[in-house]
Amino acid sequence: MLRCMGGARAQEGMAFARNAFGGDPDAAPDHSAVASAVFSSPPIATVGLTEDQAVEKYGDVDVYSSSFRRAGSRPRLAPRAMPRAVRDAA
Repeated sequence: MLRCMGGARAQEGMAFARNAFGGDPDAAPDHSAVASAVFSSPPIATVGLTEDQAVEKYGDVDVYSSSFRRAGSRPRLAPRAMPRAVRDAA
């Protein structure tokens, strides 16, 4: 599985070729591992499954959370980064 934006473009091209020329009308690219971002203040980004989707798909999951400010930023002015990682507990 290709997991970067270049890979996503390649998947879309291959799906188009299979649809148009390969006789596979149901071919579709897999966008499940393509990151998305909202350019706001603070910025928001996601990649992969949400916690609820992971629980539905895998059952038991581990969730890791953190909170920090960017290095070199003014403590009161910089928004806090709050990353979360969800993984299969097995």
